[in-house]
Amino acid sequence: MNTVSGTGKAAKAKARIGAALIVALLSLFCPAAAGEVTPADLQAAMRALGFLTALQNRPSIAVGVVYHDADSKLQAARVAAMLMRQGGPGSATVAASVMAVQDLPQSAQHVDALYLLSLPPESGRSVADFVKRESVVSISADPACLDEQACVLMVQARSNMTIVLDTALAQAAGAKFSAVFTMLVKRR
Repeated sequence: MNTVSGTGKAAKAKARIGAALIVALLSLFCPAAAGEVTPADLQAAMRALGFLTALQNRPSIAVGVVYHDADSKLQAARVAAMLMRQGGPGSATVAASVMAVQDLPQSAQHVDALYLLSLPPESGRSVADFVKRESVVSISADPACLDEQACVLMVQARSNMTIVLDTALAQAAGAKFSAVFTMLVKRR
């Protein structure tokens, strides 16, 4: 009897290990779901911030992760935690906080940059107004942010690196990037 239960336990353990291996492999080879922020996206976004002249050689930066509802608030908390673990451009540390998009019009919270999760189209104006008023850069991995005129930079590091600079919003926010960076990115 003990032999059978021991064999059953071993088979179950092998099945669990096999399932975990399959999940791990799928996560490596499957693209991120729409609206999902990957660690590679965050790393690329922080590197892009390193080309912002106002943030060069800073020991720390404050990033607000912007969400729009209860579900995306949980994602914003995960993204903020990843940003703090990962760090900023160069050797800068990151102090990340979550911010509701509906609170941006009256927010007095100091941030050096905003990281935008996928937001509804009607949120674009609130984000753009905050970016201009506070002279900060907004970054997102969601290409829709460009259509909403909400992000200064759209940075994706999925199958290949894509960086798009919204020159009008960057100028309105007073954001100045190094000449090398502006030559290498797509402009909109």
